[in-house]
Amino acid sequence: MGSVLTVRLEEELSRRLQELAAEKHANKSDLVREALQDYLDKEQSLSEIRGLASERFAEGKIGFDDLVQILGFEEAKTVAYYTDVAERSFDDGL
Repeated sequence: MGSVLTVRLEEELSRRLQELAAEKHANKSDLVREALQDYLDKEQSLSEIRGLASERFAEGKIGFDDLVQILGFEEAKTVAYYTDVAERSFDDGL
């Protein structure tokens, strides 16, 4: 048996969930569980993509502009900074 999670929903979201449950002849818990699983799977995939893009940038296989397209400017700027720090550390023999 799984664990129990209590979630407080806004009225509109609760109403929409109830309508979908009625339409699909499903219970609300099953719909929420399915939606949560889909969300977590998507986030894991996106995290893996971000990691691969960061690796490719560090390896010089993609440029900064490509990294920005994948990660967004702020995250790409952070990756570029740490890549530069790591490269300088290796160059200095640290």
